[in-house]
Amino acid sequence: MKKSLLATAIALTAYLAGCNRVQAPVTLSTPFPNADLAHYSASGSATIAGQAFMRQNGGGVVTCAGSLALLMPDLPYFSEAVAHARNNQNVDFAADQQHAQSMVRKSTCDAQGNFVFTNLPVGGWIVTSRVHWVVADVSQGGTLLQRGVQSKATQETKVLLTDSDLAGL
Repeated sequence: MKKSLLATAIALTAYLAGCNRVQAPVTLSTPFPNADLAHYSASGSATIAGQAFMRQNGGGVVTCAGSLALLMPDLPYFSEAVAHARNNQNVDFAADQQHAQSMVRKSTCDAQGNFVFTNLPVGGWIVTSRVHWVVADVSQGGTLLQRGVQSKATQETKVLLTDSDLAGL
């Protein structure tokens, strides 16, 4: 069965934050932003482009190559979902799932760790991606997350996700 984009986004955030415990789903207390649904689901003229990478202890650089980059509206509903995911909690989106997933965008990082989101409406966004590598059978890296990214009509907003944006190991 194909996983919804919203469930993928939150599961990815949880996984990237190093969450591996399975718990009963948590219902979000923040109301779904119905007033913002049409706006964040619509197409626009804005672009958010960026790159995600981390520096290893030895100085090498690892990018998000091949990983998903996700873009969610920077609204309390999504912030609460991300916070639960970072606390090892599964989120039950129930009736909101179809509407919420229409507000989440995805892109795949290229070999250099670049990603791009086009045709966006003007607004505030949460950008997240995973940078991961293995050393001696030990997983390293983590989730990079940046809030408050503003898209502007007919403009490209640049985002750089680095070690300072580490959301979890």
